[in-house]
Amino acid sequence: MVRDAQLVDDGPTVDQILATLETFTGNDPTRVNPTVLAFAFRESGILLGVPLRTAQEAVDRVGVGFVHSNEDGRDLDPVPYWGTRRDLDGYAGMVILDTRDGLVSRVGRATRAAG
Repeated sequence: MVRDAQLVDDGPTVDQILATLETFTGNDPTRVNPTVLAFAFRESGILLGVPLRTAQEAVDRVGVGFVHSNEDGRDLDPVPYWGTRRDLDGYAGMVILDTRDGLVSRVGRATRAAG
């Protein structure tokens, strides 16, 4: 018995997400303040509907922190990762994601001073 293969659209690639982010911010994301990037990920909506793994890779690639806080309506108990970049004042940015069925359904952000 042969089953028909079904093509699944996994949404945008990491490179496409980062190109959209560059358009949204007007600059190369690797040169944008990490707290501004966290804000841009939230305000642009570019991560909504994207598979969690793809969203995490895009956020990681620009050095911003990441946390998956809610999955299918269930709060998780994640350990926040604040990323690898800080602004000139020592602040870090983090993207907070909720998912439904493995896709990003809500994007939030947080900032924190180096402590």
